[in-house]
Amino acid sequence: METIQRNVGRVLEVVFPVRPTVEWIKLFASEVQIIMTGIHAEGVRAATFADLSKSRIMSAEASHLLVQMLKADNPLIQRTTVVIGDDPLLDMQIWRVLSDADSPNRKSFTDPAEARDWLLEIIDDADEERRVRELHDLWFPG
Repeated sequence: METIQRNVGRVLEVVFPVRPTVEWIKLFASEVQIIMTGIHAEGVRAATFADLSKSRIMSAEASHLLVQMLKADNPLIQRTTVVIGDDPLLDMQIWRVLSDADSPNRKSFTDPAEARDWLLEIIDDADEERRVRELHDLWFPG
């Protein structure tokens, strides 16, 4: 089930749908803008944990919209970690999206634990750390 939410501190939680459509990317961009504005108003930058492990390749238009959204959000993000699954086409597409978004603060991982640990490097709040660990365990049990 796809989600876009903020439950604790500056941690943005995102689960992408299996087939991210242009319409979903537009909704995603709108929801993220609202959340980012709230986080930025608190004087901090967001830490995003995104799960694309069950997603499949997007259309070129959806991919392009995602790049544009990510570029616009670069100043508001401290770090984004993206977990991808075993689809090599999605892996290449997400690598390209993140590269085109032009921020070294966004990375994709096939290993959820590596993704979690990379995000935790910048987390210094106990509640945020606990939430990132909870998300990892919830999204990637076992």
